[in-house]
Amino acid sequence: MKKMKRFLCFLITLCMLFVSASFAETAAMPSEGYKAYVNAKGRVTLIDGACVDTPVSSFEDAGKVVAGVLQQLGGDERTQLDPWREVTDAFGNRFFVFQQMYNGTTVLGGAVKVITDAKGTMVGLTSSIEDNPSEEAVSEGITAEEAEKIVRDNALETRQQTLNVLGGMTSRMILPVLVKDLTMESEDTEGSRYVWVVYTDNPESSVSRAADLPYLAHYVTLSGEYLYSLPTLMPGDEAGKSGFDTGYVFEFMEPVDYTGYVDLSTGGEKLISVTVMRDRRTGMYYLGNIERRIVVADCWDFLYGGNRVVLESSPDNLEWDQVALLSFYNYCRAYDYYKEIGWIGGDGLATPILVLNNFCDINHKPVDNACYVGGYLGWQIFLASQGNDLSQCLDVLAHEYTHCVTGSVMTYNAYMNDY
Repeated sequence: MKKMKRFLCFLITLCMLFVSASFAETAAMPSEGYKAYVNAKGRVTLIDGACVDTPVSSFEDAGKVVAGVLQQLGGDERTQLDPWREVTDAFGNRFFVFQQMYNGTTVLGGAVKVITDAKGTMVGLTSSIEDNPSEEAVSEGITAEEAEKIVRDNALETRQQTLNVLGGMTSRMILPVLVKDLTMESEDTEGSRYVWVVYTDNPESSVSRAADLPYLAHYVTLSGEYLYSLPTLMPGDEAGKSGFDTGYVFEFMEPVDYTGYVDLSTGGEKLISVTVMRDRRTGMYYLGNIERRIVVADCWDFLYGGNRVVLESSPDNLEWDQVALLSFYNYCRAYDYYKEIGWIGGDGLATPILVLNNFCDINHKPVDNACYVGGYLGWQIFLASQGNDLSQCLDVLAHEYTHCVTGSVMTYNAYMNDY
């Protein structure tokens, strides 16, 4: 077990260093002390080592590093890289992550990371900078509502089914796509253009436990052309990225212990002990852990009822919903496993965790799945279903927890820029 934890710790660090790098040949760079690797387009995607002699201890310092190699990364004077996230791993290595933007719009998949050791010495850089749209690709066209209608109409025509659009989540982004000039009979070339991204439910996730991604991201051009869809996690909104205040859930709470038996689908039972919460004002007990910042709430109320956080509760701390209790218990165990190697919370940033019990569709029909949903409204969100016994399986829930880990390590990029 200890060897496995050491290996996981090493693997997380390795992933954060090498993500988005496409190894081809060593580029001819003007300085010694590091190697730079390029992709098929001749752009540097990985710098292995330090290309500066001065310490890097802030986003300002990291920004100077990026500016010094921007041309080699494929950027130009129009390339905008905004500070997005700083992560420190178990060894004290720091990762300064920059999100590529263009005229205030997110470039999907575009990011740069500057990595330092605990002393502030640069040890590497990874880049997945994308092309900016052409000057002709103006950000005008159909509205978000029109894009959502196109998605619905396309689903009826091609899938013969109705998809539920996630209200308020449609956003405009810049998407690297394959563009073919039909008038010139030219080969496909890579380019970028503005699109609407429309999020819907994923029907496959309701019929297959193997479908870990419960939503679909649909890409529609501003001229109204439906491109394609990809299974995805629920996207994080700006409130989630900026640290939306979730502390109200833990206010007035105190920790109390619970010990009891739970029934297993194998016919046996298991004795478990967990620390839950008690409201000092009312005496009501809630399925949550103050130290780990993990709580369990009702799925329908959150996903379809206006994002209400209705916590699993008990008047006497004697009886709990078994699926909710086991999910809570096993996600706490996954949390502790990663904490031992220095990774705090699913995303490494100690963001509170919300486990949504009674995973269902809008009509309250149970969904046979267990999954990580993504970061939303200041939570990292996981779903637990009454339609299966997966809450009993530590390996399954640890797998879902690790989706959150890798999502933070690799930076969300919608299956573009191979890791």
